[in-house]
Amino acid sequence: MAHIQDLDIGLAIEIQGPEGVEIIHRGAEQSGTRVGWNQPGMEPVIEIMQENPDLARHAQEIMDNVLAKSTIQGYQGAIRRYQDFCETENYDRTIISEKSILHYLTFLHKNNVTVACINQVRPALSLMIEMYGGDTSVFTERVDRWISAVKRLAAKKKPPVQKAGEVALQDLKDMVDRVVIPFKHSVTEIHPVRFRTVIRLVIIYFTFCRLSDYLELKAKHIENRR
Repeated sequence: MAHIQDLDIGLAIEIQGPEGVEIIHRGAEQSGTRVGWNQPGMEPVIEIMQENPDLARHAQEIMDNVLAKSTIQGYQGAIRRYQDFCETENYDRTIISEKSILHYLTFLHKNNVTVACINQVRPALSLMIEMYGGDTSVFTERVDRWISAVKRLAAKKKPPVQKAGEVALQDLKDMVDRVVIPFKHSVTEIHPVRFRTVIRLVIIYFTFCRLSDYLELKAKHIENRR
């Protein structure tokens, strides 16, 4: 016989096997949030497991791979924040509603959270709905507008990005004279970190590429036009 249990942010299923009751659950701290056995449509799987207890662990392995582990781990913090909010405001964390989402977003705005934090709200709550078998229709047009508004307000509070100052051409020449030229007859003695710094600055200076583009640069991208 199978029993569903709500354990922390994951779910466990008990299977009555030949050697007694076995709880198929490793705990949220060890394996992350798990896809719930009480999702709509899971009844046939549970019936198969009731009739074939030896398949329980194999079914759990499949369930564990429905969502990538990185996806689960990435939203654990966001899920925890929402659950803490539910506990404080007396919401049932397993029943996500339009009201609870709007209340939560307002709570986040009050606490000056970052845009990155707000960006996790919808996917994290969607994952919880998938866990607990809820209805995704709670993400109404009003909710979407509320999310956008809270993100805009958070973006306004974000401090401006400090851009690095420009490097003068003469400074680059001086760096080459100090780091490279003295070792032109014994290049193996060039300080590797200083050399990489000079090369990076020279390439960025003459190509106007972003640092992110530079990091993707490979030797094959550089043509020798002697």
